[in-house]
Amino acid sequence: MNGFRSLSKFKVLFCVLAGFCVSTASALNSGDIVFTESEHDIIENSPVLQVWMSECPPYVIKNEDDSYSGIAVDTLEYISEQTGLIFKQVPPSLALSQESALLTEKVDIAPALFSIDEAFKDRTLPYVKSSVYIYTVENQTLHTNGIRGLLENNVAVQKDSPLTKYLVKHFRNVHFVPCLTTKAGLETVKANLSTAYIGDSLSAYYELNYNDIKGIKSVPSETLPKINICFGVSEKNKALISIFNKVIESMPEDASQKFVNDNLTKIKLEHMIDKKTVHKWAWISAAICFSTLIIVLYFVSMNIKLAKEISTREKAEESLKRSQNILKLATEHSKIVVFEAYLIENKIVYGNSIAAFLGYEDDSEIDVTFEKWAEILEPASQQIFSDTISTIKNDKFNGDIPELRYKNAHGELAWMTIDGTVTERDVNNQPYKFVGIMMDVTSAKEYELEIIESRKEAELANKAKSEFLANMSHEIRTPLNAIIGFSQLLSKQILDLKHKTYIDSINVAGKSLLTLINDILDLSKIEAGQLSIKLGACSVAHILKEIEQVFTLKVREKGINLIVEINDDLPPSLIIDELRLRQVLINLVGNAVKFTERGYIKLGVDIFYDDQNDHSKVSLVIRVEDTGIGIDKKQLNQIFAPFKQQDSQDNRQYGGTGLGLSISKRLTEMMEGKLTVTSELGKGSIFKINLFDIPLSSTLTEIHSASINVQSLVYNEETLLIVDDIPSNRILLEELFSGKNLNILTAKNGLEAVNIAKKRLPDLIISDIRMPVMDGIEVAQILKSTESTKHIPIIALTASAKQEELEITNEIFDGTLTKPVNVDELFLHVNKFIKPKNTDNAIKETEEEIDETVVELDISEAGKDKLYNDILPKLQAEVGAVDISAIQVIAEDILQLGEEIGEKYLKRYGKELKEAADLFNIQGINTLVTDFIKLLEDKKI
Repeated sequence: MNGFRSLSKFKVLFCVLAGFCVSTASALNSGDIVFTESEHDIIENSPVLQVWMSECPPYVIKNEDDSYSGIAVDTLEYISEQTGLIFKQVPPSLALSQESALLTEKVDIAPALFSIDEAFKDRTLPYVKSSVYIYTVENQTLHTNGIRGLLENNVAVQKDSPLTKYLVKHFRNVHFVPCLTTKAGLETVKANLSTAYIGDSLSAYYELNYNDIKGIKSVPSETLPKINICFGVSEKNKALISIFNKVIESMPEDASQKFVNDNLTKIKLEHMIDKKTVHKWAWISAAICFSTLIIVLYFVSMNIKLAKEISTREKAEESLKRSQNILKLATEHSKIVVFEAYLIENKIVYGNSIAAFLGYEDDSEIDVTFEKWAEILEPASQQIFSDTISTIKNDKFNGDIPELRYKNAHGELAWMTIDGTVTERDVNNQPYKFVGIMMDVTSAKEYELEIIESRKEAELANKAKSEFLANMSHEIRTPLNAIIGFSQLLSKQILDLKHKTYIDSINVAGKSLLTLINDILDLSKIEAGQLSIKLGACSVAHILKEIEQVFTLKVREKGINLIVEINDDLPPSLIIDELRLRQVLINLVGNAVKFTERGYIKLGVDIFYDDQNDHSKVSLVIRVEDTGIGIDKKQLNQIFAPFKQQDSQDNRQYGGTGLGLSISKRLTEMMEGKLTVTSELGKGSIFKINLFDIPLSSTLTEIHSASINVQSLVYNEETLLIVDDIPSNRILLEELFSGKNLNILTAKNGLEAVNIAKKRLPDLIISDIRMPVMDGIEVAQILKSTESTKHIPIIALTASAKQEELEITNEIFDGTLTKPVNVDELFLHVNKFIKPKNTDNAIKETEEEIDETVVELDISEAGKDKLYNDILPKLQAEVGAVDISAIQVIAEDILQLGEEIGEKYLKRYGKELKEAADLFNIQGINTLVTDFIKLLEDKKI
């Protein structure tokens, strides 16, 4: 270590010569360390680096000869040996901290920079890490939650340290007492002035042993982070960071541990010498005490009165000693004052300077009476102080004194706390003397107020964002209602395939935009805490089968397999949020389909019971596995963040907003579950949803499919009133209900709707919510409170996303639909209130349409020969490499064969394949070709 503190001329010469001997190639080797050419240049040209030797044992220890040692010094010596860098110790300045010294470039290196979640930016990797422990007296029992068991207690911490900032930020209900040093913090615990001290274990271990502080125990806490001890580097020397990091990373673990052990075991050796001296004087003291005891016994036997006087004196000496210890401890701290309040005399005696506490030059400037002293307090704090004195005098003090606000000598407002207890009583057993401490907690209070203010600002910003998104949603959903609605109508009416393709593209784009809006709103509601989980009985197996149906067409188009595996022991009905679980699964399976070009997707569910004797609750593991592009391991942690996608993802090919996984993770956590992922780039991914302790439902859920043939619905001339201020919305609904044998009435605002409803008494009303003159809620309230119209069912059709508005809507209206309107859902709602007269026929026609999809070919042997020997090989040749001209020829051959043998399916297939080729629809061609090949191979016609 002496070589670090004062380098010899020989060593300096050796370092210079070593610099000349270094190769000018691309790297410099030092053992296993490889430096780049630029790093070599920095080492070679580096001046003597000044190191800020601020005492911080055991990292930096000031020795009796004013030299320095410690873990940081040993580590710097090691770095010097490995690199040739030369370091010079610089004594600290009381006016500057390590960070300030670096920022002002007074020094080059700070040897012991502490880092938790916030730190000086120009710092190295940690050369040692220290756990954070809670230190308390041995007979103190802490709650199992560690620091959370210290709520409302005085907890000593080191003033202005990163750990203190972290604790104040995360544990606002703990009363933190700032101390200048680790030693001071531990002594407040020893003197019962604080319930505990929280600090790093290495510093505490050193101080406990070096100062021989007894009766203190350490308690680990899993809720507290580790402290990283790093080297700080000034801005002009930040290029040294990579050099330091390479040496630190290459440092053998036993070397790092040796530095720690050397500086901690040194304490024990020094104290062994002290203990010999202590033992010597202990024997002498024991002999003196023994002699004194004989004398005391002699005098006791001679004079009882004298014995009482001696006993009284011993008590007085013990009390004086205790007061001196308290005084000694307090004087080591700024902003802490020990006092004795004499309640009858109405005066205060201070154990140390009150002037330093309040910012005065002389204690004589502070009056010692309660009334005069209280004048420095703010009016509200004056009342608290007065009430507290009264409760102490009346013997009703419960130990709780609120924080007080006072004005110091400079006119600045500050905060303090008072803690203490009654120590003496008069002959009537009334409180006589109150002993306590006053502590300045301005810094902690300012942290607390900043956090409260930041939280208010965040809440206001969140509310403003939610309001904006809700209004934006309403404004976008309204035109989307027309875009999606009219495109659906046109799709059914247009026969030209090219134009039909255009309309379908508009419809798909509109639905994509709607999905994006819904994702953004869901994320906003989750962040604002407005999204709630609604539990109900549902069949998880049925949800998985629905997911399979949703994606069947898409996976068929891509030529991949969707496999659903359901555990046979899965209960038929569970209490869970069906809507949110379905949303999560649609997101995960949708992603799997999007990123998988070949292979398969597996959707499966397994169950297990935490308690084999209790089967009233079950835990689920739902897996979504794919053989897609996979995810780089380095990016696994960021894919659940909003708007994040892996760097290698082709947005043009895969698209997406990056919201689906973030929403899925948060929804899973709201259901008290966990969403995890494992993946390998190029091989696929496995997402797992773990849901714990799901109650079993005592009743089976009713599973049915709400399928309806809208085209065949005909009503019994009922009257329907449509209310909407936007003409396109009214026209859309009129078109949807045209040809259904309904009498359609329309109104463009709420007032007009009320007048029409009272005159015409319609059988059903479909009303928008936000309208001029009178909104939909007012319409419903008026009609429901009027005798002649209260029986008329009203369905709300809204574009609003505001939770409170939707809740009001559900209470007042008989049904609620969200824009853009889904046609099937619209008619299902309508059918609840007005029954169509041909429901059976509609269902029958639906079944017939489904039956038509079952292909059964009945062709001659000549036709089979043409299919298998001519057409099939040509189709197989086109798989994966489509030739439009060849496909057009094959389509003509299939169409011609269908005409020749009178087979409708072949004619329809040939026509579809030809139209797809004419439109250059590659994806459609691939699907048609693959399906037809599979049909021929499976049927073996």
